[in-house]
Amino acid sequence: MLNASNQPLQQELRGDEEILIKLNAVGRLGRSGRVWDDGGNGEIIQIFISHGSDIGIGYIQFVYVENEKAVPSMRFGLGTASRVDTVDLNYPSEFITWVSGFFSSSIPTLKSITFGTNQGTYGPFGVKSKKDKEFCFRMGDRRTFGGFHGTYTSTGISSIGVYVKPPAIVNSGLEPGPSLQIKEEDNQN
Repeated sequence: MLNASNQPLQQELRGDEEILIKLNAVGRLGRSGRVWDDGGNGEIIQIFISHGSDIGIGYIQFVYVENEKAVPSMRFGLGTASRVDTVDLNYPSEFITWVSGFFSSSIPTLKSITFGTNQGTYGPFGVKSKKDKEFCFRMGDRRTFGGFHGTYTSTGISSIGVYVKPPAIVNSGLEPGPSLQIKEEDNQN
């Protein structure tokens, strides 16, 4: 199976033999930076996003439900931005269905990020310009989201990717698989 960039999808086992598919990260991909991986940790109930006009996305942190307790993830990213926002999901009825944002080849951090759920949209957090490239991970309307992964540097989040649960595990009906879309902004007015 290939993703939108014609690269193989990675299948991983997490937790109690849960199968997750790791979709490749988007953003500033390179050899520098630290890898972070937060897949398979349960349902997300809260997200903290540090962002600003000067650096884009500084850091991101998640709070999961594990064994009916709220468990925070590590803070991913090191940047200090001028603003921190909190996304509170209406657990257990609300869940992530898509993630989108913008990245630039000129700075090493994601410029902006937006989270979509089955109940609404949160963001955008950060800023974008006409030269930035857009990304979007769409997981569908079922609970197929399985977590995040990516890289970060001393200035912030460099790249982000997602884990998804195969549709056959979520339900027995056939549904389109997750999609990744990357498009460049048209600089013409």
